[in-house]
Amino acid sequence: MCDRDIDLFIKDFMKEIRKENAPIFAAAGLSASAGFVNGLRAQQLAQTYLAKMELSNQFSAGFQDCMQALRSHLKSATLQINRLG
Repeated sequence: MCDRDIDLFIKDFMKEIRKENAPIFAAAGLSASAGFVNGLRAQQLAQTYLAKMELSNQFSAGFQDCMQALRSHLKSATLQINRLG
């Protein structure tokens, strides 16, 4: 990105700020201090939820694919959360 592109971005962004229409680029940690769930807490909640689902006998055999997809996603998300800290 060249200086001209950066200058144009800043100019456009400032215009949007003045119009009270600017987006916020923030990570999940910003909302954690306000009491919202952060990545680590979301991971813990998802693991607890999955464990309860696995212990339940209320799901049909056909739902096992969904639970496997959740296990896989949770494993991937856990690796990312651990990597990012």
